[in-house]
Amino acid sequence: MSLKNVPRYIMYLGLVVLVIVLCFWSTLVQFAPSLDTKRVVGIGVAVLAGFIFYFDKKLDQFKASATTVFHMDISDAIRKAIESKRGRVKVLRISAITSEVILPILRDVRIHIGECRIMLHRFDERGRIKDAGKLNGLVADLRSKWRELQRAGTIGQLKVVLYDDVPMKYVITFDADVALFGGYAPDDESPHGNDFREPYVLLASSVENERVILKENDWFDTYFAYWESREESVSSSFAKGTQLP
Repeated sequence: MSLKNVPRYIMYLGLVVLVIVLCFWSTLVQFAPSLDTKRVVGIGVAVLAGFIFYFDKKLDQFKASATTVFHMDISDAIRKAIESKRGRVKVLRISAITSEVILPILRDVRIHIGECRIMLHRFDERGRIKDAGKLNGLVADLRSKWRELQRAGTIGQLKVVLYDDVPMKYVITFDADVALFGGYAPDDESPHGNDFREPYVLLASSVENERVILKENDWFDTYFAYWESREESVSSSFAKGTQLP
């Protein structure tokens, strides 16, 4: 039995006892003439009120979770996710091209991240993107700024790896509670070679939604471990206060 269900079971038991007492009230009075009627009725009303409050709260939660996928601006999406986590995240996973949009948002909010795992793109300087060298410099600069967040105490453990695959999506997950999914579309006019699309936000308000986020985390961790093993010189698990190579 889950501990979170204990209050519900106690409420059910109280309601059953109240029904029994009311059904056999005349008999109980005969065996216990000193029984305080007002006190029994008061307890019964309290139990009934608690029962009504419990199911009213559950109904509100059901209504709130009726829509569990949202499409919104990435800044609003990240802030909504942080608010739902009350500013504390055990493991934050980020897969993006440069993170130049994501990092400033996280820097400007109150949040504490126990562990942050980040995958950023390594641009092919012999490929179709003309400014690949400059973009790799941007990624290196952003890695330094992630370290600054760690030095400031916003992040506990920080790991950053670079991946070579063509980026098709970006993903941000806040533990197994909230996930942001956004797509990239090839665009030769964009400096990055990709067009950025605003994310969908998935809340773990049901078993099915939570399963989707857990699978995404599993994909991320597998992919992350692969590139970490390939790029040991790039991947970093920094101790606080150390310098970037």
